[in-house]
Amino acid sequence: MYNEKELIGKRSRLFRRLMKLRDIIPGSFSVRRLRCGKPNCICKREGKLHTGYQYSYKIEPKQKPKTKMIPKDLAKQVERQVAANKEFKKIMKQIHEINLEILSNQIKNKKN
Repeated sequence: MYNEKELIGKRSRLFRRLMKLRDIIPGSFSVRRLRCGKPNCICKREGKLHTGYQYSYKIEPKQKPKTKMIPKDLAKQVERQVAANKEFKKIMKQIHEINLEILSNQIKNKKN
């Protein structure tokens, strides 16, 4: 169990990490193997599949997920942006836990 000063310091470090995150987007990124459907393509003739990059997201909880195929030259960027969003959520969860612990300590101190 940490004292309030230690918790505030820990929270400050997490906020500094948050400030370094830029260009975040929600959703998921995946690499797919697929056929293009062109009759003369190698994927049709020999079964060699193409690599495709897919990004899926939804903004509102009740919204249907939207999916976009991502060009190869943007794939790494989108992958980094999705990873940054996951890091953002992880840091926010830790900040919430610290804030709840601080509140809990404050309530205990008021009772004493």
